[in-house]
Amino acid sequence: MNLILRLTRQRSQISCGSILAASLLASNGAEEIRSYRVPKEIPQARIPDGHSATDGHDHGAGANSHATRAVPKISYNTPEGWREVGAGDMRVAGFSIVGAKGQTAQVAITPLPGMEGRESLIVNMWRQQVGLRELSPEETAKELTAVDVGGTPGKIFNMSGKSGAGSVIRIVTAMMHRGEQSWFFKLQGDDELVTAQRQNFVTFLKSVKIEESVATTSALPDGHPPIAGSSTIPKTTAPVAAREGGPSWAVPKGWTEVSGGQFLFAKFTITGAGGAAAAVNVSTSSGDGGGLPANVNRWLGQIGKPAWSEAEFKNNVKEIEASGVRLSFVEMTGADGRTGLPAMIIGAMTMRNGSAWFYKLMGEPKLVESQREAFTKFVTEVKY
Repeated sequence: MNLILRLTRQRSQISCGSILAASLLASNGAEEIRSYRVPKEIPQARIPDGHSATDGHDHGAGANSHATRAVPKISYNTPEGWREVGAGDMRVAGFSIVGAKGQTAQVAITPLPGMEGRESLIVNMWRQQVGLRELSPEETAKELTAVDVGGTPGKIFNMSGKSGAGSVIRIVTAMMHRGEQSWFFKLQGDDELVTAQRQNFVTFLKSVKIEESVATTSALPDGHPPIAGSSTIPKTTAPVAAREGGPSWAVPKGWTEVSGGQFLFAKFTITGAGGAAAAVNVSTSSGDGGGLPANVNRWLGQIGKPAWSEAEFKNNVKEIEASGVRLSFVEMTGADGRTGLPAMIIGAMTMRNGSAWFYKLMGEPKLVESQREAFTKFVTEVKY
C-alpha cells in the first residue's frame, strides 16, 4: 500500500489497468493454468478534469485517450493453498495464504507505467513500511537478485521488520519491466509463513506469461464519472456485473450504479445542480488493506493536503458502531490536485471476516455535504 501511495504522489499520471482475479485450485490439488485479459497502460500526459489517478479505471492522454487500448493476455499457475481474493485498490489480482498455525500472508500483482531505473525508490518504500532505514542506491543494488518472471529477467528482494501491530512480517517482492510497463509481485505476511512460501512464490513467477494482443477501440470506460462542469454523465456501455457473494445494501435515491471495473467492488455516481458531480467507491482488500491511516493519507493526497500526523489522525477519526459493526469515518476538504477545483471526501472503513472494506464519497463539496446523511445510512446499514 505505501508503495502505491508514494508512487501516486510522485507520478501523478499513474493509472492501472484491470485483471480478472485468479481462481482456486481444482479439488484434486493440481495446479491449474488460467488466462486473463489486462488492458495495457498508456502513459498519460494529463488526467481529464474531475478525475483522480485512483478512481478505479485508467486514463490515457489527449482527447481520444480512451479510444484505443492494447489488451495483453496473462496466464499463470496457481500454487496449492493460495486462495483468490480478487482485485482491490491498485492491485489487479491477489491471493490469501493461511498457514498450519493460523498465520496469514497475501500475494498481490500490480502493473504500473514504467518504473525502470527507480528500483532504489521502490525498495526503500517497502523498507519504510516495516520500519527499516533507507538504503543508498549502491546498497539497494546489493539487495536485488535475479529472478525469472515467465522467461523475462526480473529482480527480487526481501525484508522483514515490525508491522504496525508489532508482529514480525516479511515482504518478498519481484519486479519485471516490460516495455513501458512494470509489473510488481508482492508476497507479504507472517515471517515464518512467507519464508515457507518463498519457493512457491518463485515457482509462481516462472509460470507467469504475458502476451501482447491487438488494440481494441471503445468509448469512455464503463462507469467513467462525468467531467467537471458537464451536466452529462457518460452512458455505461455494459451492464453492471452481477456480484457473487459479498455484502448487500439499499442504494440511496439519486445514486446510479455503474461498473467499477476490476478495482472496485461497486461504484455509484451522483449529479447535482449546475453539473456538480460526485462518486461513491466501494473497495475491499484482504487483511487490513494497508490500514486506515495509509488510505486516509492517500485520500488527503488526492485533494492536495499533507498527510495527517498521529495526533491529527486521532482527532479526526470518528468511530461508529452500527448493528454490531464498528466503522471509522473521516472527512476532509481541499482542492482536486489536478483541476484545482474544490473537492470534499467522506470516507469510511470497517473490517469484516478478515478483509477491509472501504467506502469513499468524493466530489463537489456542496453535493457531497448534501449526501452525508444518505452515505452514512448506506454504509452503516450494509449487510455483510
